[in-house]
Amino acid sequence: MTTNTNATNLFNMAIGFEEPRDFDSTSAFTEPYGIRVSGEFAQLEQRVDLLEFRLKSDISSGQYNIEKPEVRSWIIVQAGLINTSYTPNTLKLTITIADHSNKHIVANYEINAEENHPEGSGTPITVKGDFDIYYK
Repeated sequence: MTTNTNATNLFNMAIGFEEPRDFDSTSAFTEPYGIRVSGEFAQLEQRVDLLEFRLKSDISSGQYNIEKPEVRSWIIVQAGLINTSYTPNTLKLTITIADHSNKHIVANYEINAEENHPEGSGTPITVKGDFDIYYK
């Protein structure tokens, strides 16, 4: 992924070995607890229809896992299928740019999540991709 220089948010995701797809809608903004970065697909009934990271407001470049307080264990992988829900159990997040003066974050990620709905398949999922966002 090349670095974004036009202040347009880029956020993509691949499931397993599929090719990455850009989310139809992305948003990035600050909230009282930090920075929220979201990507969502418009089409219904996707295996994953929303992915969200909630990051500490002063997060810096580096590598993070799900236990790090900078990501606050607030990673949401939302399923778009009936009887399907996911709980992330591992995260590899590499932030290459964390420029808070320009409100710009560039990162790549990989998340392994358990499918945990009582009536679900129990099949785990791996999602990975990149984001290059300017937050408000």
